[in-house]
Amino acid sequence: MAETKITKNLCMIFIDTSDGSGSPTWKRVDKSTILSIVMNAETESMDYISQELPTEEIKSYKPSMDQEIATYKGNPIYEFMFKKFYNCDLAHGKTLICFPENETGKQAWQIDDTTFTLNEMNYVDGKITWGMNFGGDIKRGTYTVTEGVPTFSVSPAA
Repeated sequence: MAETKITKNLCMIFIDTSDGSGSPTWKRVDKSTILSIVMNAETESMDYISQELPTEEIKSYKPSMDQEIATYKGNPIYEFMFKKFYNCDLAHGKTLICFPENETGKQAWQIDDTTFTLNEMNYVDGKITWGMNFGGDIKRGTYTVTEGVPTFSVSPAA
């Protein structure tokens, strides 16, 4: 089987722009130049008596990502984040991460407790930046995207 390069456009990040007013209104983060999900492992050093050196144990993960959007008027993500920025909102919402399709299908995370940490409005560089801290439970499942709109289905527990 030939190797296939996974490119940035195959991983899609969506934000619910409905502000919790009913069914999610998923809009894709599109005019960004960064896409890096960080796991932020929380570890604990255990100094077991049977070992010469301490062992680092992973207690949990706290995924997050920094993000940006170009300042294009009319872009739904820019408009959503600008409103949050302008109002100095304590911003919470939902995020859907659609991973590139692989041998097990189209896998996704839906995070219903995302904290958006607004960082900077930079009109010289033409972007607004924020952090996304994923909290609570990650719903794991599959997705389809039809005409730019994702549909998420929760997978049964493994």
